[in-house]
Amino acid sequence: MTVDDADGAAAEGDDDPLALRLEQLILGAERRYTPFQAARAAGVSMELASRFWRAMGFADIGQAKALTEADVLALRRLAGLVEAGLLSEPMAVQVARSTGQTTARLADWQIDSFLEGLTEPQEPGMTRTEMTYPLIELLLPELEEFLVYVWRRQLV
Repeated sequence: MTVDDADGAAAEGDDDPLALRLEQLILGAERRYTPFQAARAAGVSMELASRFWRAMGFADIGQAKALTEADVLALRRLAGLVEAGLLSEPMAVQVARSTGQTTARLADWQIDSFLEGLTEPQEPGMTRTEMTYPLIELLLPELEEFLVYVWRRQLV
């Protein structure tokens, strides 16, 4: 999910508490930070944070409160690799871009595949969001671990 998607889901979630819960389940936390606050909490300039977010494929969300502690940690980690001299800033941007492009394609494919059977609610009276939540709750940790496993094997 891109930051733009998160912001869009947040707008829907304000009207639909279950959609907001689904967003929080996927993100692992509540939205707490604006981009400026996240950059400051990560100890990076807003310019560098914006470069990293753009490279990852996240849309400009202005100063909406759409970011989580994970966003702060990701900024801190990427900037830390630059500060430690392990990556140059252009290389860190390239890493962010390649990771963002690859995972965006994967996420799009997974959403299409997993939700294909949920176009019509299987249970009378249940919305797609109500049906999706338990599915995501079960799949998310397993797929996250699997993604890291495959990535490590590919590195070898």
